[in-house]
Formats: sequence, C-alpha cells, structure tokens
Amino acid sequence: MFNLPDLRGRFLRGVDGPDLGRDPDSDARLESNRGGNTGNKVGTLQPWGTGLQPVPPEPAIAVQRAGAHTHELPFELTATRDVDDQDNTVAYDTNQTAWTEKDGDHTHRLVGGGRETRPINAAVNWIICYS
Repeated sequence: MFNLPDLRGRFLRGVDGPDLGRDPDSDARLESNRGGNTGNKVGTLQPWGTGLQPVPPEPAIAVQRAGAHTHELPFELTATRDVDDQDNTVAYDTNQTAWTEKDGDHTHRLVGGGRETRPINAAVNWIICYS
C-alpha cells in the first residue's frame, strides 16, 4: 500500500538525527494515518507544545499577583473524585460551601508546559539534489 502524506496546514520538521537531540519529544511522535510510523520517523505527527522557559534571568511565562482573596471549598453529601482531580470537594453531611480565610497578596503556581514551543508538525527527510 502506498500513501502520500497530507501535509496541508502542517509545518515540516526534519527527522531528528541519532545524536542531535534537537527534538526532545521525538520518540513520542504519533502516526499520521492508521498503521503509519510512530516515534522519530518520517511521516509522523507531533502536537503543538508550549515550553516553559527557565526562571533566570526572567521567566517568559509567569503568574500575575492575585491580590488578597479567598477560595471556595464546596462540601457535598457524596463527594468522590480522583486523586489528581483539581476540584476541591470534601465529603460532608450536608451540601454547603465554605470559604477559606482571606489571604494576603499572593500568586498561584503555574503548571504545565513542555520542553519546547512548537506548532503541529510533520516529520520529513530533506533530500537535496546537487547536479
């Protein structure tokens, strides 16, 4: 079976060389079509990414100060959640909402971010003909 890749709307990115290390997520590349290549191979796709820059000298992405404020803490009769769930719900014998004490001016932690910033891209081998 022979398939031509559909590269419309994709940025092209050369396959990372064995010792280059320019694509830190090359092994996690996805197939572009069912049954296609995965990993650091021609024809694979890579989703977009937003990299967090190291703090020194100044972070490129930061959180703004939130000022003094409170946080809502809902109580529920049948509160169930996964450990990684970010909703702060607590099981209690009645449905009600409590509030934390007002805290002074502070920021909240920024989470997420990858190892690089990139658009959605397709891996290619660049072939240069010289005559």
